[in-house]
Amino acid sequence: MWISAVLGLLLLPAAALAVAPPNDDFEDRQVLSGALPIAETGTNLEATKEAEEPTPKLHEFGATGHTVWYQWEATVNGFVTVNTCGSFINPVLGVYTGTALNALTEVAGDFASSGPECPAFDGEKVTFEAVSGVTYEILVDGTLSFPESGDQGGFKLEIEETPVPANDDFADAEALTGDWYSQDVWSAGVEGFTWNASKESGEPAHAGDPGGASVWYSFDPPFSGDFIAQACGRFEKSLLGIYTGSSVGALTQVAADGRSCSFAQFTATAGTTYRIAVDGRFDSGSGSPLMGAISLGVFWQRPPFVEPERERPIIELPEAQTQITKKVIRLKDRSVTFYFGSSAESPGFLCTLDKREPTRCRPPRTYRHLKPGRHVFRVASMGRNQGWDISPAVIKFRIPKPKPHR
Repeated sequence: MWISAVLGLLLLPAAALAVAPPNDDFEDRQVLSGALPIAETGTNLEATKEAEEPTPKLHEFGATGHTVWYQWEATVNGFVTVNTCGSFINPVLGVYTGTALNALTEVAGDFASSGPECPAFDGEKVTFEAVSGVTYEILVDGTLSFPESGDQGGFKLEIEETPVPANDDFADAEALTGDWYSQDVWSAGVEGFTWNASKESGEPAHAGDPGGASVWYSFDPPFSGDFIAQACGRFEKSLLGIYTGSSVGALTQVAADGRSCSFAQFTATAGTTYRIAVDGRFDSGSGSPLMGAISLGVFWQRPPFVEPERERPIIELPEAQTQITKKVIRLKDRSVTFYFGSSAESPGFLCTLDKREPTRCRPPRTYRHLKPGRHVFRVASMGRNQGWDISPAVIKFRIPKPKPHR
């Protein structure tokens, strides 16, 4: 009888034998301490969600409810990044202040605090401005992964001081490199952030706004032609400035714009280096510039062909600002889902993955059974002539190799 009972337990699935982690409930949150950076490993396997427990704003419709909690008392003043890079699951992150579960204030976990992507696209980052002596409550959950109940398993958690961007200064501008992704469109794209960025003496007011947290890029056009630059910030208003010149105090403006997704067209000449600045609007209320994750793209589209025997009127494309708002990677079936939208009305969208030909699509767009490795997704609203908008949104991502079962 005893042997039969033991054998029966051994034959049970692992999930049936698992117990909730010790920091499943808010009142049992695990305390993190010590000098930054702090690194910890954990699991949300069999974790549950308590009544009145919050959900990070970015994942209101995508969190699973398998939450665990951590607590950290800040020992520094300034921007701090919490990340789950290198995790086995697709984690959800939220950071709060408060001592009662039903009275927490979110300080990180929305779109404005997230990004940029983890180097291997296997986790999430959120950034906030910490105050020394203040205690922060950190929530970790899994991302909803249809048709499963959600991601459960091991994850990594790290708290670190947010570094000054490597391209904060004009002299350290990051070079943009691009490629053809269809026979008619060339593009270069990059992601970055402006947290902890500053403004140099003599630097111009980009798009006429004082800003104060700029980062710099350099662009050497592969050929002469009319290009489009688009800078999107995960905050209210980004500032875009395009210049020629070899020093920050002696620049000639070529183009500029200041919107949530700034958009500027300019004529570039091969052999000339163009300097591109991205900044955040100066907020008179806080006395500081807006800061956050940013994306910058430079595009060229082949001009439309006009039939010589019957000229058609040139149809102006809408200045649509296509933006990718969310990306969800599911490791189980190596699939990825993109959510996107446009600021201008159009007949629809055109999507392409890697070197595939663009096809009509609508959000959300899912690609399944992708090969492990790096991929590039592009989406643009369609003009009335059924062609590409001149400002597609671009995002790079990586499908990690399957991890061996232990």
